[in-house]
Parts: sequence; C-alpha cells; structure tokens
Amino acid sequence: MRRCVAVALALSVAVSCDPRPPEVTESRSAAHPREGQAGPQRNAIASVTPPITALVATRAAAPVVATPDASTAPSGSPSTDAPAEMYRGQSVAVWLDALAHRPVVRMLHRFSSTTAVYHLDLGDGIEAAFKPETRVFRTLWHNDIAGYRLARALGVADRSPPATARRVALEIFGRHAARDGLMPSRENPAEVWGAVILWLPTLGHTDLHTDAGRARWNAWLDVHGRIPRAHTEQAEQISTLLLFDYLQGNEDRWNAGNLRTDEHGDVLYRDNNGGWWSAIMSDPATGEWRLHDAQRFRRSVVDALVRTDIAALRAEFARDSAAPAPLVNDRVLAAYGRRRARALAYVRACVRRFGEGRVFAWP
Repeated sequence: MRRCVAVALALSVAVSCDPRPPEVTESRSAAHPREGQAGPQRNAIASVTPPITALVATRAAAPVVATPDASTAPSGSPSTDAPAEMYRGQSVAVWLDALAHRPVVRMLHRFSSTTAVYHLDLGDGIEAAFKPETRVFRTLWHNDIAGYRLARALGVADRSPPATARRVALEIFGRHAARDGLMPSRENPAEVWGAVILWLPTLGHTDLHTDAGRARWNAWLDVHGRIPRAHTEQAEQISTLLLFDYLQGNEDRWNAGNLRTDEHGDVLYRDNNGGWWSAIMSDPATGEWRLHDAQRFRRSVVDALVRTDIAALRAEFARDSAAPAPLVNDRVLAAYGRRRARALAYVRACVRRFGEGRVFAWP
C-alpha cells in the first residue's frame, strides 16, 4: 500500500500549511471500520491546467407532484444560487422549498441512531428524514446541513440529498416528543427545529467498508494500480468521499449503516451529522490516514476545494436563509481551513511524486 504524506509546498493560493517537515513515503495504513448507525430507509492544489467546470449528474426518479414553484416561494425559503441545479430529476430549488415549507402530513416511522430520526410524509409523494434539536444534542442537526452545503461547494451535491432547516409541530411526534427530549423552539414552543433531508427511495448495502472491500478499492486509488472499467465511477466516488469526510472531520462513515448506495449503485454522501465536531476538527491529523488511502483524485473537486476557503464556505452556509446562523462556529471554520490546507498540500505532494496525469485520474 502506498501513502503520500502532506508536504508543505508553496501554494498558489493563500492557505496555511502544517509546519512539520515534508516527507513522502510509500505505504498506506489499513482501515479499521467501526460499528455504525443502522436503520432501514427507502425511497476538489490549484491544478496546473485551467479548472474544469464540475458537472452535476442527474438521475431520473419518481416525479414530484405539486411541488411549489421556487419563484413563488415565501420569504425565508432556502436560497439557491444555481436554480438550474438538479437532483433526481427535479430542481434543487424546488426540493429545498418543498422540504422547508410543505406541511407535514404525518410521521411514518421513528428510528434510533445517534439521535432520533423521524421519517415524515410531506404529501404528494414527498418524504423526508427529520433530525430534531434535542435537550442532549442541541446543534447536532446543523451538521447534516453543513455537510450538504460542503458537497455543493465541492460540486458533488448530486451525491448528497438536499437538506435544510425547518420547524415542525411537536404534536406530529406524539409521545416521542417527550421521550426523545425534543427541544421546543424559542420562536414557538409548540414546534421544534431540525434538519429536514430528502428521503431516498433506496439505500443499498455495500461491502466497501469491509476488509475485502477496502482492499479492492485501495488498489484502485493507488497510482500504480489499475481501475477496472466497470468500477471507474465508483473509484472516483470513494476518492472524493475520503476527501469530503476529511474536510468535515467525519469519523463515522466507514460502517454498514452510514456507507450506502442508491438504486444505481452510486455511493451516497448522506448522514453527515458525524462531521463538524470541534474536538475532532481541531486536530487536522485526526482521520488524515483515511485521506492518504487515495492517491488519485478528481481534478474538478480539487479545483473547487482551492476556491472553497473559509470565507467561501461561510458564504455557502449563508445561502440557505432557512438554516440557523451560524451553522458552525468560528472555531470549527478555522479548523476546516487547516484541514483544507493539509488536504491541498497532500494532493500536491502526490502530484510532485507521481505526476499530474497519474494523480488526476478524473477530470
């Protein structure tokens, strides 16, 4: 196994690098998957060449019936700076507006995870996961929205279901409201704030978190390895996920519960409340070994990461006017900046060691 260790190189963008001496080695660490949150559900170093515009892939899905038009959304709707952006055959702007404003018809199911997760029916075939503010986890729900916004900033929002904030009437949850310690909102004590996330029709299981699965994709992401044609897309999805999770300090991905695929077998970047924890984010070395499992990257994602400094990420967070401000505090944003610098330095070390053509395996 091979590993490039972050090298403090002169970056062409203003980022702060880790002061430790540069080193390049030829080994990678083995992974140690942890037990995960299980629960049934349905429904990127500035490149030498000019940046390539990230393309947002879309997949056809069941049509959404009678969703509100984004142009007539009421004040306070989640703002989207790219109204043409699509997710599962529907405008992202429409999805976000529906999640934030459609009346909740009923609670369909309750799941136990790190915190309670509720499956809500919003009518007309639209369903959502709701992660509420609780007395124990006051701001945990912010992290799912922050993860979605980071995915947007990196140009991979097609892999992360739309997420925003809203208040839901406590009566919807019945006896669970008290049992789960849901926190009444300051604006209306009969409602609770939380993250509302588009419900996906399929969550497939995968062996990517197992020893056998990891050995398989580790070979794909090694610059000396070969990526089978049938697995080119999945290899890129894993590479980008490693970078995505490192940036948000998500140490709760590589398990059976949180590593899932959609109906097409594409890896999903969902369930991001394990990210953005200050204690983990503050040490950029935490989780770095997972990033070093990849020596091949998607150029457009790395280009996007160059653009997504602290100010840009803060601006992306602010584009969702329905979400609380701030989504994460200044300490966590500063920690993101350090992780970004380490990630860019690592990619550049790989480019210096192996060459652009081998490192940037995808445009």
